[in-house]
Order: sequence, then structure tokens, then C-alpha cells
Amino acid sequence: MIFAIIAIAAVPGCVSQPPSSDIVVLKVNPVIEYYPLGGFTEKSEGMFAVLKGTIPDVKESLNEIVIKKAAKPSTFSVNDDLNFVIFRGVFSTGGYGIQIGRVEKQENAFTVYANFTDPGEGMMVTEAFSQPTAIIPVGKLETGDYKATLKVTRIIENKEGKKVIETEKELMNFEFKVQ
Repeated sequence: MIFAIIAIAAVPGCVSQPPSSDIVVLKVNPVIEYYPLGGFTEKSEGMFAVLKGTIPDVKESLNEIVIKKAAKPSTFSVNDDLNFVIFRGVFSTGGYGIQIGRVEKQENAFTVYANFTDPGEGMMVTEAFSQPTAIIPVGKLETGDYKATLKVTRIIENKEGKKVIETEKELMNFEFKVQ
């Protein structure tokens, strides 16, 4: 009897298996910039987008979107090298940071996990405007409709070195097309 059960279990498809995870963690090499817009000091909200081209091309596109208020592109070619861009906004002091934990892809959905660091009350910071930005190259994509989600854990450090870590939250998402 035991032999019969083992024999049936060994036959593929006879025993239900848990579905395999099709989430792929991408190997990315993000570029972190703190002054991608140069001396720009106007108040500006954060942004999560996909932009095409080399790192200098992406910085120029970011400049067009943030400073000149150009529309964010939403359609790209299969020949375009694509980059996710996380722009935290313009801050009147230093002490604001960004770190990319990982980028996951499941079918046509990307999830970017990031840590945002903020100075807590009483922290010594530089008195200079900063624009924390991460540029994450993802390369060429196949034709299709895509979705990207940004999940952020915020870390606030005080002058005693203690860190307050907030629960991870979905901060932004958008859709784009590759044709």
C-alpha cells in the first residue's frame, strides 16, 4: 500500500504542487544623484517615471519635466533603453537621501523598493538645496503594456543616531506602453 502511494506521487501531475513564483529580481545598477537639476531651487513635488536614453539624456528629460513642466512620456519603442526615475523633489537643505533596495518584475509589472532617508529634528544638515534622484536602468523591453509601482520605506534619523523606520508604503504607480 505504501509503495502504491509513493508510485502515484512520483508521477508528474498526479499531486498538486504549489504554483511557482514568477517574480524576477532584476540586477540593476542605480545611479544616485543629489543635484541632477543643477542650481534649480523652486519647490517641486516628487516624481516616479520611466524615461529613455543614457544617463545624460535622462537628466535632460528630467529637467524638461520638472523645470519646464513638459509632459512625462508614456509610450516608448522596443529600441529605447529605458530607466525608472525616482525624483524626491527639491529640498532646501541636505540630509535627504534615497537608496534602491531591489527591483522586481512579474510579467509586465515592475515594483521598485526604495528607502528614503530624512533628517530628524535637531539634525545638522548642509544649508544647500538638494534634489535626491535615483536613475535605474532597465534596458529594452518587449512590446506590451506595463505597470510600475514604487514602494518606499522612510527612515528618519535624529541627532542621537536613533532611527525611526516607517512601514513600507506604496507611494506612486504609473502605466506605460512599449511598441
